[in-house]
Amino acid sequence: ANFAITADTDPERITVFGTTLATGSGATADNGYISLIGKQLSQRKEEGKSEHNFYTSSVSIANTTSTDMVKNYGTVTADHAKYVIVAPNLVDDGIAGNSSPNISAAVLTANLQKIINNIRAEGRVPVVVNNTPYGDMVSEEYKQVKNVNNAIQGWDVLSVNALGAVDNASGQWCPSLYNN
Repeated sequence: ANFAITADTDPERITVFGTTLATGSGATADNGYISLIGKQLSQRKEEGKSEHNFYTSSVSIANTTSTDMVKNYGTVTADHAKYVIVAPNLVDDGIAGNSSPNISAAVLTANLQKIINNIRAEGRVPVVVNNTPYGDMVSEEYKQVKNVNNAIQGWDVLSVNALGAVDNASGQWCPSLYNN
């Protein structure tokens, strides 16, 4: 039996589809960026700065890779959002301590392209959050993170620079921003 469920895409729903950081891991209560985006959107509506009642949901799963994200793409379809924030992380793809971080970067880049294509094929709007710093990043890992982020910025997709504003220029969080 086929139990496919269909529903209209919700034009004000924003789904976050990502890995560990997208779940809010490491942030204090309700200070992960999904929560912060949701609060900001609600505040803008309440203050009359937006005519739209945008809201967020999440189908993110901690400790998953971008390959897992491709396999779990059906959760995005089932969430019926018009906008999909795609937020993978190279740490979850195994870049940390990897003797060949360029391989992790290549896998993530290929998987992001698959996810973006799936989102567009369903008539949704993708927004990609690029990679962030982490505490133990070494120079070769940082180079690969910047390469992936630069590639994303060159694609025909909306993207958010999540590295530049919080990076200490070596790939680690700025001390005043860690866990904030």
